[in-house]
Amino acid sequence: MPFSATSTWDETFENIIREQITVEDASHDMAHFRRVLANARKIATLEMNQTSTSACSEHTEGKAYETARVNASTNTDTTPAAEHKRNDAQPKSINPDVLTAACYFHDIVSLPKHPPDRSRSSVLAANRAIELLKAFCPSFPSALYGQIKHASEAHSFSANIETKTQEACIVQDADRLESLGPLGWHVFST
Repeated sequence: MPFSATSTWDETFENIIREQITVEDASHDMAHFRRVLANARKIATLEMNQTSTSACSEHTEGKAYETARVNASTNTDTTPAAEHKRNDAQPKSINPDVLTAACYFHDIVSLPKHPPDRSRSSVLAANRAIELLKAFCPSFPSALYGQIKHASEAHSFSANIETKTQEACIVQDADRLESLGPLGWHVFST
């Protein structure tokens, strides 16, 4: 069965944002959330259709990932660090609902660019996202809150939070590609 990065939550999340969020920064409006989501879905589909090395993991771990993947397949290194990397090197699944929620809510709090607490925007947005999900989406699986929170927090360059999940890496890359526009996709796809 081919991977699908679509989710049934798009309309619900858009309604919540329209009704509950005051957009003060025009660069972080509904159109931005939709573009980031479109980018994320393209990346997720590419990730899930790759059979060897994950582009997302290469992005975050570089040669260490490839070495761990090779070592995992040959079982040549048994140190605890290698065991952790071997576990990380296994194919990962991508949860479309986590990806969708994180893309819609990742920038719902956007502090001005120059204050010293600017790096906290993504953490504040992640916390607000969980509040909104709890209040307005009672049927949304609460077991996914932690993954959504992490993906929202880690998307920001200024927050300097390491990505620990496929979804977090994808949201981070999708947001950065969105800021680059068509040039970003051209570079990414070559």
